[in-house]
This record gives sequence, structure tokens and C-alpha cells, in this order.
Amino acid sequence: MKKEWLTVAEIEKETMIPHQTIRRYIKMHGHHLYLKKQHKSYFVNQSSMDVVLKIREMYSEGKTSETVDEILANDGLFMTIDMTKDDEQVSIYVPEILQELNDRIAEMNEKMMRQEKFNDELLEQIKKQQEFIDEKLSKRDEAFLSSINKILDTKKEIAATEKNQKKWWKFW
Repeated sequence: MKKEWLTVAEIEKETMIPHQTIRRYIKMHGHHLYLKKQHKSYFVNQSSMDVVLKIREMYSEGKTSETVDEILANDGLFMTIDMTKDDEQVSIYVPEILQELNDRIAEMNEKMMRQEKFNDELLEQIKKQQEFIDEKLSKRDEAFLSSINKILDTKKEIAATEKNQKKWWKFW
């Protein structure tokens, strides 16, 4: 019966890869391995053994760490992210998550475009409303000034006619 979680030493015995090299693989490509860490020890899940051997094979072919990481990412391997809450480990499929994020961003962009369109329409409506208010205020001011001028003219006429009329008490 195979163990589910293997220590670095057990992987070294099983694969004949030196433990320093395995630790380097974990450090550089650990996000492609199903790992758990307890204190200072790493435990690799049995399901990740093929990935360790694949990494070893690619390095023996002379590939760089960037190329190895790129190949592993393109193969669609699950990546693990260590959660500090409750020492829980979650495995996610990064391309799927990235696609979901991309879809959400596209949805947000669409909503933002609709909001911008709504804002532009609202601004246009506010401008029209302000022009209407300005026009009405201007007409009101003109009517007010016109009525004031009429009142002043009437007062002037009354004053002019009063000068020409004799007062009733002046008859005596």
C-alpha cells in the first residue's frame, strides 16, 4: 500500500533524485505540486510524483526553470496555494480561475460602459434642464424689469400731472 503523503527523503529513495534537488524543485515549482508543509518539513502528495519526475526530465534535457514552469503551466496542471487560515490547502486550476476572472472583468467593463452611457445621458438632461431654467429666469427678469419700468413711468406721469394741477387747498 502506497502512502498518500511522502517526505522529501522518501521521494529521494523512490526517485533517486538528491533531496537538495527535490527541495529546489519544491522551492521553484512548488505551486505545481500538491504539497503540505508541517513546521519545516514538506510533504508531497503521491499524485504529484509524476510532476516531480517530469520536472527532473525537463531539467536533464537542459531546459531553464522559466521554460519548465511555462511547460507545466501550459499542461494545465493544478496549482496549490497555501492558505494560512486553519493551515488549509486549496487546489485550484489556474486557467479556469483566470478565465472566470476574465469573464468577470468583461462583465464589469460592460456594466461600466452602460454606467458611462447613463451618466452622459444624465449630464445631457441636466444641461437641457439648466438651459430651460436659465431661459425661464431670463424671461422672468425681463418681465420684472419691464413691470418696474412701467411703474416708474406711471409714477413720473403722476408726478408730472400733479405739478400741473393745483391743489384744492391752494384755492383758498
